[in-house]
Amino acid sequence: MKTKRFLKYLNVVLLALMLVFPYGSTMAQKNKAKLIEVSSVVEDASGNAISGATVHANEGAVVVLSNAEGKFTTQAKQGTVILIEAEGFAPIYWDLSKEPVMAKILMDEIPVKMGANDMVNLPLEHQVSQRSLVGAVSKIEGRDLERYADPLLRNSLQGMAAGLNVIMNAGGMANNAASVYVRGLSRNDTNGPIFIVDGIERGFDDINPEEVETIEILKDATAKILYGSRAANGAILLTTRRGEAHKRVIDSKVEFGVGLTSRMPKFLNSAEYAVLYNEARANDGLTPRYTSEDIANYKNSTGENDLLYPNADYYDYFLRDYTTYNKATLNVSGGNKNAQYAFMAGYMGYGGLQKVGTDPRQDRFNIRINLDMDITNDISSFINMSAIMDSWKYSGLDHSSTFSALSSHRPNEYPFLIGEEYIEPTKDGVPAYGASYMYAANLLASMENQGNTNEQYINQQMTTGFNFDLGDFTEGLEASVSLSFDNYFFGSQVIAPKAATYIPVADYTTLTEDGSPLVNFQLARAGVTDTQYNLNSKSTLRTTAMNAKVGYEKEIGAGLLNASAGYFYYLKEVAGSSQNIENDNLFLRANYAIDNKYILEGTLAYMGSNRFMEGNRHFLSPAIGAAWILSEESFMSGDVFDYLKAKASFGILGYDVATAHYLYENRWSGNGSQSFGEKNSGDSPGKVSLDSWGNPDLEWEKSREINVGIEGLAFNRQLSFEVNYFNEYRYDMIDQVDEQYASMFGPFKYYTNYEEVANNGIELDIDYRNAVGDFSYRVGANLTYSKNNYKVKDEVAYSADRTTEGRPTSVMMGYEALGLFGKDVEITGAPTQMFGPYGEGDIAYKDQNGDGMIDDLDKVELGLNTPTTFLGLDVELKYKNWGLYALGTASLGSMETLSNTYYRNNGESKYSVLANDAYHISRNPNGTQPGLTTTTGANNTVSSDFWMQRGDFFRLKNVELSYTLEFAPGSTVKKTKFYVRGNNLLVLSDIKDLDPEAPNAGVSNYPVIRMLTGGVSISF
Repeated sequence: MKTKRFLKYLNVVLLALMLVFPYGSTMAQKNKAKLIEVSSVVEDASGNAISGATVHANEGAVVVLSNAEGKFTTQAKQGTVILIEAEGFAPIYWDLSKEPVMAKILMDEIPVKMGANDMVNLPLEHQVSQRSLVGAVSKIEGRDLERYADPLLRNSLQGMAAGLNVIMNAGGMANNAASVYVRGLSRNDTNGPIFIVDGIERGFDDINPEEVETIEILKDATAKILYGSRAANGAILLTTRRGEAHKRVIDSKVEFGVGLTSRMPKFLNSAEYAVLYNEARANDGLTPRYTSEDIANYKNSTGENDLLYPNADYYDYFLRDYTTYNKATLNVSGGNKNAQYAFMAGYMGYGGLQKVGTDPRQDRFNIRINLDMDITNDISSFINMSAIMDSWKYSGLDHSSTFSALSSHRPNEYPFLIGEEYIEPTKDGVPAYGASYMYAANLLASMENQGNTNEQYINQQMTTGFNFDLGDFTEGLEASVSLSFDNYFFGSQVIAPKAATYIPVADYTTLTEDGSPLVNFQLARAGVTDTQYNLNSKSTLRTTAMNAKVGYEKEIGAGLLNASAGYFYYLKEVAGSSQNIENDNLFLRANYAIDNKYILEGTLAYMGSNRFMEGNRHFLSPAIGAAWILSEESFMSGDVFDYLKAKASFGILGYDVATAHYLYENRWSGNGSQSFGEKNSGDSPGKVSLDSWGNPDLEWEKSREINVGIEGLAFNRQLSFEVNYFNEYRYDMIDQVDEQYASMFGPFKYYTNYEEVANNGIELDIDYRNAVGDFSYRVGANLTYSKNNYKVKDEVAYSADRTTEGRPTSVMMGYEALGLFGKDVEITGAPTQMFGPYGEGDIAYKDQNGDGMIDDLDKVELGLNTPTTFLGLDVELKYKNWGLYALGTASLGSMETLSNTYYRNNGESKYSVLANDAYHISRNPNGTQPGLTTTTGANNTVSSDFWMQRGDFFRLKNVELSYTLEFAPGSTVKKTKFYVRGNNLLVLSDIKDLDPEAPNAGVSNYPVIRMLTGGVSISF
């Protein structure tokens, strides 16, 4: 494995951290300096006192607030710098070595939305104030993500921002990465955004929330264009924490918790199954499989190890009803005007649900350090390094295979264990296990004696660069350059023995002394001995990136010009046969703010991709935008709006992520060999086959985007809001257009620019906050509505009622169910259904075209498989030292297809409790489920609205109750916060049995986990 390499990299990180030590020793010397009392009054330019101003002394070691009269008193070291900050004002740096006494400190007010907290990060080290932003960018603070206990960072994003669509998926222990979209579905597939970490497209999920400063959701053309051809679907830009001059931060946190299972499927026991299986055979015209004596024996079964009549509750036997969670983090940051540092370390441990065999476990260690240093007055440098080691351990079955077995192996499938009195254990003590004719692999054997798997993920990242102040040459000129090198490694070691399994076979011709039949055993699977770990799989990935930029800022006429030009290069290399991904982007950007009221912006990007042929590997992409600060106009005078801005943008972006490599040339591949000669005894040279016909005229896919919005503050800045309308048109999408040619064309069909998709919608973000005495509150909501449709679709020229052109890309076509034959529909005289045998108890479908036959011509639109509306609602209450936070999320507008084995009870599958409600002419004539069958039930499994239910839901996503102790200035401990948290506490939906958002959870993989944690955070 790569552990030694990881440790070497870790040593480099720690060595870099020691670069801070000289500054630390300097600070230590200063600690011996004499403390003096410093007092002053903080006022604005009009002489009004500023209360609540934050005063940082001794490089952040002491923090106090100004009182209602603006006065503060603190203890400071001689010659130190005091930093004073207040919302809406420019910061003050008070150097005591130059000015030891200041009776009054005057702070200059800055325009609304231009403070340090209002800065918005854009790709390639660009930063712009919210006031000057012409595009659409949502911002999430890293501290707000810490409330959600989950190994994957993306899962904490749900409900956090307008324009961000997050859909949970089934999976366990960091295998349940949510589907993430920006502003819905932009195309027919490959709709996901890119994830950018500190300027580079990188792994996102294994970062601790405590490392995150902000996450920006880049949504419109002007915001995305800088990153090039991979960003048209949107970009999620994560910026890690950095040290700030004269602000020392030392935070530590420990957290422990348990995750409780929710909405687990329920299945029948052996006796119940035997009764209904006999019913299924009777429905099929077959004789019963189980006698009344068999059913009685199942009722009296001794349990899962009964040789002939086992009765196993798989979920209860193999799973516990909780997981474990623990986490610890440490953040240290600070510095002075010459150097700033941030060091972050974290551990996260997660236990699994399986209680048999190897206890599943995930342990992840994160270390990150960001350094900023002045080399000269005109040159500064930075270095960012991180190392992540993620270790996993589980039994011979992964989580998906385990749950698939739990939900498919019938309760009477086989005895788990065969006693020693029948078959002796092996010399290694491995017992004999039961099996069936359907399953030679026994789940208990697989989990107890099929070895285990160890996996390691190692992620090493480094970015270093220089910033140059070129003001001596031209006022306002600056430049920067940076290089990034990342290495990712995955390795899996497996030890894979297999225990022997046997099928018990009763011999009713030979009875034992107690009158029971003699049991013989048929070998189903031979045992395999394996005592050595083997490298099962490994992969290595390397990325290299370079960014060079020249910036220019100067007041020209009545406005401020902020311009930049630069070049970005990105290379992703995967070991093996995978094709390298190579992109670059040459850009020119200018933002001009006139009187700080009218903002104009334009960007040109020359995007490059190695997915296209030489001569066509670059695309010129434009984006323009404008904004108008309406609140600065005289006609907007009044007491309602403190800030109001209208904005609009337009752009055409190239997109290459969904384009395969080498579509511009003919592609051939080996296809066996061909024998010649008499009786094919001659030579057998290899032969090749044409895979795809090349198209040298292939063009780039394009995205034409419009955004119109308004944002503002009102009622003395208590209310903030933003509304955006967006319209996106994807065209020249690349497809092989199979449906335009007869199948006899074979591979002689080339890819071409054909399909088109339009997507539009609206998003809203609103927040209201207020305080009454010691009580303060904040209420927020964000909403995104989007809906797309095919404008041009590769499909057979159906009639208008059957075509998907003009419908959403997530549309589901199928049959309209009228109910069940025998209960809701008379089978005599009904139209003929062409999907397989059917009778009473089977689903009846509507003959849409009246031709007396139900076939492909009767399909209609059934609904959408992706929500159109996403909603987030959060409330934060504070009273003195107490705090309460709650976040709810909702998704609307989709239909959920109930297609897993819990809902579909047929064939030789396991029966869920829903089988009790299967239609039967005498047992259950009012049943709502199709009649049982031992066949696949082909008539009942075609796509229809019978199996569909509204997928709308509301989930109580996060709740936190906290109590915070604040200590006197100068104390070693500044603040201690105790908290309890709950995640996924409640879900409301028409779907009651399983989770409405992830209906396969608990069936094909882990259920949705309801997490309860408690912890303490200490700030020094």
